[in-house]
Amino acid sequence: NWVSLPYDNSYLTVSDLTDDVSPTGDPLIKITYMRDDQQYESYTWNAVFNMWLGTNFAIEPDRAYEMVTTADTFLVFVGSNDPDGLINLNENPAKTDKNWVAIPYNAVYSTISDVTTEYAPAGNPLVKCTNLRDDQLYESYVWDNVFMQWVGFDFTIEAGRGYEYVSTADTFWNPTEYNSEKGNKKTPFVESGHHGISQIVMRCGATTEPQRAPVWKHGAQGYVPAYETAAPMRRDPGISHVVRLYCASKGYDDFVFTAYRPHMPYDVITEKTIGCGIATDGVRAALWFDVGNFKKPWQHDEDVILIVEASGEDNNYYYIQTITLDNRVDIQEIGTIVLQPFPELIRTDRAVQWHPVNSEHIVGYSVYKNGERLNTEVITAHAYAAHDIDVRFVLRGGHESAKAGGLQSFEHNDLPRVSTFSFSPNPFMRETEIQYQVSERGRVELKVYDTSGRLVRILAEQTHDPGYYRTIWDAKDEAGRVLSSGIYFITFTVGTQGNHDGAIANKAVFVGK
Repeated sequence: NWVSLPYDNSYLTVSDLTDDVSPTGDPLIKITYMRDDQQYESYTWNAVFNMWLGTNFAIEPDRAYEMVTTADTFLVFVGSNDPDGLINLNENPAKTDKNWVAIPYNAVYSTISDVTTEYAPAGNPLVKCTNLRDDQLYESYVWDNVFMQWVGFDFTIEAGRGYEYVSTADTFWNPTEYNSEKGNKKTPFVESGHHGISQIVMRCGATTEPQRAPVWKHGAQGYVPAYETAAPMRRDPGISHVVRLYCASKGYDDFVFTAYRPHMPYDVITEKTIGCGIATDGVRAALWFDVGNFKKPWQHDEDVILIVEASGEDNNYYYIQTITLDNRVDIQEIGTIVLQPFPELIRTDRAVQWHPVNSEHIVGYSVYKNGERLNTEVITAHAYAAHDIDVRFVLRGGHESAKAGGLQSFEHNDLPRVSTFSFSPNPFMRETEIQYQVSERGRVELKVYDTSGRLVRILAEQTHDPGYYRTIWDAKDEAGRVLSSGIYFITFTVGTQGNHDGAIANKAVFVGK
């Protein structure tokens, strides 16, 4: 909680504050101060020594302080709301320029655009204003030199909350207040925010959880389905750090992006995540995301994989880049990127065909029908589409192309040319998914045998039309009993027009406990 204290308060040092509101470490356990040189000093409650320890720093009237509590609570600080000085903003050479500052309780500002309109309408000296929400996610309002306006989330100004200001120079700011005795709110500016510039269309993320995750994970046998999802991660926010890039927007219908770190593939942020967004004027698009909103804190020189996708008139487009995070800058500018088309799928008289992948960023393809994936392994070689299917590109890291970019649909009358089946995972403990395709109408038998040849389970025994199918084996026999660990054989048999064609395949599967 970055909290602002009353300007005219009775606290000389942080120990005065803790003696007043939390002398025994309840509810406060930590108070942190960001110095002018962007170093932190903290005063923390120590339960072993039963006392407060750390730097007993001085309380300054224009500062916000980070306060960590053990419960949702309220604190009453001694002081008044009338400021007695200017707010000091610092620019630090070779360091980031973050200032957590206190806005007066009786200030006239309703939203952050009120502040920027009055004090920095052209991005000088302020270039970034950030709010740390109650759920520990960052929202930012950032000056854009390409669009020459402020873009991002125009968050509400709340009394008692501190905000992070990034300044381009050592300077002062004198906030405007109203007379609290008379309730007279005097607004010194005419226009609020960027509403005078209406050509920009902006979408800001509003979700707290990503809606995308890797579908495939890479192992010794190549890419296999990522059946196991990561356990829910507790949010442990890092420092706010905005990454921004641009690309041409003319001719594209939509933009989406996905950002993740290679060693944390399930810690994902997208254009729908809070702190992220897209703005366009019809010619150019700006895309930005705040890596401070990863669930696990980011580190300097850490790599982030960024996937950008867009829809065009005749194809879908993408761009993939590894970005090395730099904590020495406030807004990390990537520059202008150029989207490239996804590999083209080839129509023939009998099928839709795609060629082997030859890109480091596209590792293969997936085939979907009625929203369900048909392939159990990433398709990397020549392949043929079936009737009414969707093809998605599998991108670096196991992510599949988002629906808005890279999804190509085809409807034609081609059917599977061969009958075959596969299953995954193998070995398995609880269940394995079996996927099979039938080239001609006929009776299909899918059965499980133990090593002695005894039939233990019938998974399918009926007539099938040509097409793609899937079923699950839960390691149980016909009576519903869980089978013991060991090797079992799954047989796939197809009969056409009443004639039995014999076993198409016979594969071993290992069941473990």
